[in-house]
Amino acid sequence: MNHRMLFLGSAIMWMAMSGCDESTSAPGTVRSGLDVSSPGTTIAGGLSEREMADLFHMREEEKLARDVYLTLADRWSLRVHENISGSEQRHMDAVKVLLDRYELRDPVGANPRGVFEDESLQKLHDELVAQGLASIEASLRVGCAIEELDIKDLQEAMAASDNQDILNVYGHLLRGSENHLRAFTGALESSAGQIYEPKYLDSGSYGAILSAAHQSGRSNARGRGAQGRPCGNGGDCMRAGNVGGSGNPADCVRATAGGRGNGGACLQAGNGGALGNCARAGSGSWGRVGRSGGQNRGSCITG
Repeated sequence: MNHRMLFLGSAIMWMAMSGCDESTSAPGTVRSGLDVSSPGTTIAGGLSEREMADLFHMREEEKLARDVYLTLADRWSLRVHENISGSEQRHMDAVKVLLDRYELRDPVGANPRGVFEDESLQKLHDELVAQGLASIEASLRVGCAIEELDIKDLQEAMAASDNQDILNVYGHLLRGSENHLRAFTGALESSAGQIYEPKYLDSGSYGAILSAAHQSGRSNARGRGAQGRPCGNGGDCMRAGNVGGSGNPADCVRATAGGRGNGGACLQAGNGGALGNCARAGSGSWGRVGRSGGQNRGSCITG
């Protein structure tokens, strides 16, 4: 009991210090070389076969996400791929802590990028890379699909475990993956004007994840602009300008009396064909307003 609680405390501290945000096989199938037909069977270390199989799978699934994003970042140089690949490395590290705790072998080992022990993950990795290399839009859709699948698998793994240390780590990974899903769907909408349709989650669960982003992402009416200028009540404005040259957008956020749903938010494009993004609120709901001109493209954000 004391040993387990000490580890749990250490895991929580490690996750905080490391900056961690961010498919379960059916019974009777084999994953990562383990038969999970009897998910309730207890093995050495207090884990069931199902829990062991899930740990192996999550370790490699987080590697899949990292490896795909690194490859797509090399091709498209999108910040969303670069940033989230770093988060996926921390997710991998978090699962490795659990593998070490229970003295389990590491299925990743010294495998380089793009190499997996699990044949199903190897096949999925190769398919996703091929899809993502086709276009920027496709690469963002790949990111959405990976995070959606990760969320589904984490939810199912949590439902199959009663070990608090495992549940705690999986919970951190789940929140991180939800953040990643919101980031990819937002990037897809702002860059290509496309809406992602869920493949693995039901529409209700998927919608709840996206809605949570809007609720937590709303800011108060007071703030400070990107160039250090303070913002006051009503008509608050933050401008980034064309810092860094053409193609960098200027951000402008406006609120009316700080009221929720009563303000308008606008992100306008800079020079050089950058994307324009505009969303306006009124009467408690978000509208859909696009703006474009010249080489600029307009897209909308809904909340």
